[in-house]
Amino acid sequence: MNELHTTPFLFLFLAMLLISTLMRLYLSQRQIRFVSQHREKVPESFADNISLEDHQKAADYTISKVKFGHLPLFYDAALLLIWTLGGGLDWLDKNLIALELGPILTGIGVILVYTFISSLLDLPFSLYNTFVIEEKFGFNRTTIKTFITDMIKGSLLGLIIGIPLLYVILWLMEQSGDQWWVYAWLVISGFSIFMMWVYPTWIAPIFNKFEPLEEGETLSRITQLLNRCGFSSNGIFVIDGSKRSSHGNAYFSGFGRNKRIVFFDTLLKMLSDDELEAAVMLRDKAAQLEQCDGDVSAPASMAKYYAGETAVEAVNSAIRIVGSHGCYRDTPFERLLRDVKALEIAGGTPEIMKNIIATAILGKQRKF
Repeated sequence: MNELHTTPFLFLFLAMLLISTLMRLYLSQRQIRFVSQHREKVPESFADNISLEDHQKAADYTISKVKFGHLPLFYDAALLLIWTLGGGLDWLDKNLIALELGPILTGIGVILVYTFISSLLDLPFSLYNTFVIEEKFGFNRTTIKTFITDMIKGSLLGLIIGIPLLYVILWLMEQSGDQWWVYAWLVISGFSIFMMWVYPTWIAPIFNKFEPLEEGETLSRITQLLNRCGFSSNGIFVIDGSKRSSHGNAYFSGFGRNKRIVFFDTLLKMLSDDELEAAVMLRDKAAQLEQCDGDVSAPASMAKYYAGETAVEAVNSAIRIVGSHGCYRDTPFERLLRDVKALEIAGGTPEIMKNIIATAILGKQRKF
């Protein structure tokens, strides 16, 4: 054992690695235990909206994902020890130094070869997660061809972007003396900001097909929300997320004026412009009659009843999306569900609204 392996740094390194691994294992076991304990009963807040079967499916999915994460946890720790204390990086460095490429190109070579080997070693876990776990629970839509294509695109993109960045940083390390880290930090910070700016329009479309959100109530409402919030966007788009997964999702990315709001097509399929439009039309009709001193009891009841039902269904859809990830608590959806239920009752329950509507249409009082 050489001198480096007997320094206090070695023991500190091993202690931190052990603590980190055990802490992550403890947290994952705690999550599994909690999900398992609540698997047989839907949380009260969602009991009326999620079936026991869907709840158990979400719980089983979470448990499977977390349990599978145990193997990479120990695997990664073992690889780290092999690369460091086992001499893996030292062996790689010596072999590349023998090629006499110069310090900068040798450094780039070490990082690229290390990244390539690590990616190959992690590949079985990615394959199992995508084509076994996700497939088992009905979420996977990725084909082998798409998986390989994405991997090739990602690798080429990493080379095109990564090599120049590595060259600049290693050159700064060689030329800037003790203050090299300041200049390297500035370069990395500037690079990160630049990537935030180019990602939406140049990088993301390499992997997904982006199409502008079609004109309609959804686009109009999102635009109005952005205007109220003072949020500027370079466009609202839909991507072909269903090509890889049935999970619903949405995000925004970019920097400055080059920001995009993106919806997965799987998410939009859960929403209906017709329902939103119908609720708005009923509301407008009631408002128009009130301005003309007309009888608004039936139209107002229709607007409230339908808008309330639509709001409840929208929150239920959101809960189903989050529920597919096994996340029932610590989300805003419990509050939203409580709010829409309260609004549904305030001013008259759905049964009262239906009674008023029936009275106006049929000319007789319904009994409850």
